[in-house]
Amino acid sequence: MASSFEGFLEATQGATNLNDLETLFRNAVADEGYQNIVFAHLSRKANVNVLAADCPDGYAGMYFSRKYHLIDPILRQTLIARQPFSWEPIATDRKQSANEKEFFNECKDIGVHGGVTMPFHNPDGSTHVISVSLRDGPIPDPRRVPFVYALAAQTWVRYSALQADRPDASEMQIRLTARERECLSWAKDGKTNWEISQIISVAERTVEFHIGNAMRKLNASNRITAIVIAIQEGLIGL
Repeated sequence: MASSFEGFLEATQGATNLNDLETLFRNAVADEGYQNIVFAHLSRKANVNVLAADCPDGYAGMYFSRKYHLIDPILRQTLIARQPFSWEPIATDRKQSANEKEFFNECKDIGVHGGVTMPFHNPDGSTHVISVSLRDGPIPDPRRVPFVYALAAQTWVRYSALQADRPDASEMQIRLTARERECLSWAKDGKTNWEISQIISVAERTVEFHIGNAMRKLNASNRITAIVIAIQEGLIGL
């Protein structure tokens, strides 16, 4: 375990952007048996900004289009937890509401279950959160959770350092993922959400999620404004 973490530490210290960090973390937790990852920022009002994710197609669109972020008990626990926690006790709680049961069943059907969430609380009251979960296969050894937490903590520390090193701190507010840039680029060319979904082979709801997330990051009230800002900031080409 020590040598594995030392290798991960050395590799992440050499990473220069979030995409590199995501790849390193994804590969490391895959070795631990997890297939899904989500790295997000939660404001004090629990607004969700997804920074990086690797989940089954359709999951993100389903989660936000059905407004599950308003009832998600995992998200609620994240805001108060000080240590990593497993989803299992929450998902099997007999006191959960009908909506919460539906939420967990939908997640399991689409291939997101058996997870562990690791919160990192910031001085400004916001929270960064890294979650790992399963698409299939057996639940990983719970005794390895402290090691997974160490991987997540190093990822978060390195990400925070990279953001602090930026000459313009405002860039942190307009970082778009590759999928968000791709969807905006096709939208710039006049493609509808359905047409974009066919081009990039994802669900239409997933396209809606990526464009909506880009709009939030760019503080744009509509997709046209988001496209204009993205072009001005050099995030997508003309």
